[in-house]
Amino acid sequence: MIFDFVFLHVANLVQQIGRAGRDGNEAKSVIFYSIKKDLRTNFGILAENHETQVFNYTPLYHNYYYLFNIFFFSYLILFILNRPFNTQNMTDQEHKRKCQLDTGLHKIHEVLLFCRNQYDCRNQIISCYYLWNGDNVPSPCLKCDNCRKRIKEKPTYENCIDDVCHLLEIIEEMNSNNFEITEDDVVEVFCKSNTKKIRESGLAELEVYKSGRKPKFGKPKEVASYILADLVIRNYIQQKTSLYYSSPNAQTLSASTFITGLVVEAKVRVMLDSWYYWIHKK
Repeated sequence: MIFDFVFLHVANLVQQIGRAGRDGNEAKSVIFYSIKKDLRTNFGILAENHETQVFNYTPLYHNYYYLFNIFFFSYLILFILNRPFNTQNMTDQEHKRKCQLDTGLHKIHEVLLFCRNQYDCRNQIISCYYLWNGDNVPSPCLKCDNCRKRIKEKPTYENCIDDVCHLLEIIEEMNSNNFEITEDDVVEVFCKSNTKKIRESGLAELEVYKSGRKPKFGKPKEVASYILADLVIRNYIQQKTSLYYSSPNAQTLSASTFITGLVVEAKVRVMLDSWYYWIHKK
């Protein structure tokens, strides 16, 4: 079975990839995915191809451009998720819709995290979604792509709590300095990249950039990006994804994803959680 898209939730993923082995013989399921494209497409399906939060994350000139068009042209259909003002001003229907989209977006992120995982057994990952309390996690299958890669590359299973805390500190300082926070920027600061964008944006002047240590593992950007995604899934980081048309004549929605800060007491709760990952060292 070959899929050129990701699914809306893990249950759908399990059902579809399971079709490959229904005859009892060994089979393969392959998923081709793009994090940004599939997030935009699937979130667009959930939002019924309506814009969400046009006013928060589009550039300023876009805001005025859209206000002009909203006022003068009735063909623009807008559904506003997570208004810029306090959510207490939302109607009950808007609150309900917001919760539905937030839940759906969380499930999309779970599927993308499954696709991004490099070393954990696919069978074990899927099983964890359906195990009852007290059930035993099955042994690694030793057949999936991750198991074979783990056997070949021999990564070590390490406690990455220091790296997790460092990522949270980066987000906290960027937020306190009113930076518009993207995953890419957090990863670049984490890896102490010395790119032109980092220097010109002022990110190189952050204390967490100056005092941070370089990652000790290979492919640090991939690992940092994965841990960030895991922090979002496990509700330590607040993130917003907005859908919008980049121009009145655009036929497809664009998507913007920004980190808005840490969840309350994230730095305290994180110390009570487990942060072991398979790490391929240099």
